[in-house]
Amino acid sequence: MNFPSELQQEVEQWAKSVGLSAEQFVVQVVSEKLNMLRQQQKSHSVELLKINVSSHSKDLRMYRKHGILVIETGQLSGFDINAFISEMREERIQEQMGQIER
Repeated sequence: MNFPSELQQEVEQWAKSVGLSAEQFVVQVVSEKLNMLRQQQKSHSVELLKINVSSHSKDLRMYRKHGILVIETGQLSGFDINAFISEMREERIQEQMGQIER
């Protein structure tokens, strides 16, 4: 690893305190941070969906049924459900790939 010396020392101290090599510690910390960012991105996407969908319909109902997000709305114009599904699939694939690489 090519970190500035102060950062390298801190990484080594933290790694030692949790019983990992410096490399293992860095991989774990980076993985945890990426997972957190993915979750934030996913939450942000869902929040954007709520905003976009709710702006199209005053009678929005959103709930989970058997682990599936169900959105009941009136007619939606300008909302591409296929693009939305593709985006959600891609995020899920990326999430699963991250879990496999651990």
